[in-house]
Amino acid sequence: MATMNEMFPSNYIKGADIKGDTVVTVDRVSREEVGPTKDQKWVIHFKELEKGLTLNKTNGQSIEVLYGPDTEGWRGRQITLFSTMVDFQGKQVLSVRIRQAKPAQATQPAPWQQSTDPDDDIPY
Repeated sequence: MATMNEMFPSNYIKGADIKGDTVVTVDRVSREEVGPTKDQKWVIHFKELEKGLTLNKTNGQSIEVLYGPDTEGWRGRQITLFSTMVDFQGKQVLSVRIRQAKPAQATQPAPWQQSTDPDDDIPY
């Protein structure tokens, strides 16, 4: 069996492509011909993904709040992509949305968690 996403692949990121929070780094923003009618749309590309994301006003404004209105200032910045249901032309559809990337998690345990000395548990 195949999924609809597999049967009808897209050159651009769709809601079904995003599984959970996906942290990405902005590579560039460009204007491209999109779809069978070759409409000119803004597309944001990421270092970690092959496909770009067509930039709608909602997502553009989300990035603008984080990194300013100049798209050159977005390069090298991280954002989180996630999929959610939204209203589109009177229907609920799965869509990609953007939020601020969470700070990197510490890879080292906190200093008080590193000791293996059994006397460290004594509170004096």
